[in-house]
Amino acid sequence: AAVNYISDPDEWLVLLRTAGFWRALFPVGEGETDAEALSNGSAQRRLGGIVATGEPFEIAHRTIYRVHQRVAERFLVGRVVLMGDAAHINNPLGGMGMNGGIHDAVLLGASLAAVLRGDIGAERLAHHAEIRRKLAIDYVRRHTHENAESLAAPDGAARQRALDRMAARAADPAEARAYMLQASMINAVSAMRDELEEVGQPVRSVDRNTVSL
Repeated sequence: AAVNYISDPDEWLVLLRTAGFWRALFPVGEGETDAEALSNGSAQRRLGGIVATGEPFEIAHRTIYRVHQRVAERFLVGRVVLMGDAAHINNPLGGMGMNGGIHDAVLLGASLAAVLRGDIGAERLAHHAEIRRKLAIDYVRRHTHENAESLAAPDGAARQRALDRMAARAADPAEARAYMLQASMINAVSAMRDELEEVGQPVRSVDRNTVSL
């Protein structure tokens, strides 16, 4: 599979197939220094735990980054608007941070254009900024935190319950669709339907496959 999430209490793993490369994400161990985590021996050990080839892996790049779960207190102050990572940073599991930033830009761009056209007053930007902040908390922060907690759950019974929930969703078309609408953040677009319509960007359809703007 191109996207793989492996749950483990000691060393969870995300394995992604990208253009020409495999990208692997691991947690830095308790008491492990940055230098140790970035060492070739550490990288080879971790990759060898995925697939034992008996040969060293060719590693194109390695880095460490800190994971945060934060949302700015306000997205709009005077003439300054925060979007994307400047407004909300989160665990990258699930790919919601970038998508949330795109949603920020869609609503802000349409709102600024509507102000310039005279369709809405500039004071409406504060409301739209607050909507984006609420969605960053309700969708991005909440679900990325749940994703991270599920991967690293120390309790075997809790991990099994999470797997059972996913299996039940997959077996039920209605539940599977509801989950995909949430995971793909289509629900987050629908949640700002009124604001998009106000600035001339109506959400024309949300069906089994697409959301149209």
